[in-house]
Amino acid sequence: YFIAKKCSESEQNYSVLQLEALAIVVAVRRLRMFIMGANVIVRTDHQPLLAMFKEQNSAQLVRWKLELQAYAGLRIEFVKGKANVVADALSRLPHTIDQGSHTEVLEAAIMVVEAMPTNDTEWEAAFGKDPDYAQLKRDANTEDGIELKGHKYVSKGSRLWRIDKNGQELQVVPQVFRK
Repeated sequence: YFIAKKCSESEQNYSVLQLEALAIVVAVRRLRMFIMGANVIVRTDHQPLLAMFKEQNSAQLVRWKLELQAYAGLRIEFVKGKANVVADALSRLPHTIDQGSHTEVLEAAIMVVEAMPTNDTEWEAAFGKDPDYAQLKRDANTEDGIELKGHKYVSKGSRLWRIDKNGQELQVVPQVFRK
């Protein structure tokens, strides 16, 4: 997946550290549906970026740091510039790439969602057999749901929803329907 962003007038005045951090934040925001819950390694040749998570910074960097902390599996690693050949190759790609040709990943993700059963009976049966969520689905079948490991689980009809600390609702998919 290829992501590009043109800096606004105010972003053009950012320091190098802010620009490097902005690149990560923009990428994470645009790839959220793919990386949420996954272990992700961001490799950078800008070593001061690693200090962003350790030191006290500007209010903007602190906000970005907090936003990135929502991705528990996100790790930033330093790689010397000469060893970071993938980023070098990508940054030197010709700018003649058709922007519309990068939708195939999204279409595949949408097709997987559309292929899932919509019949409530199938979902109930799948949750009944699910080794991870069968009991949780039964316990969450109250008006307030149930708290578990920092998340709230709520059962709505045949569906189970996980609500994180930011209020983001994610539908739990029974094991038999996972690809």
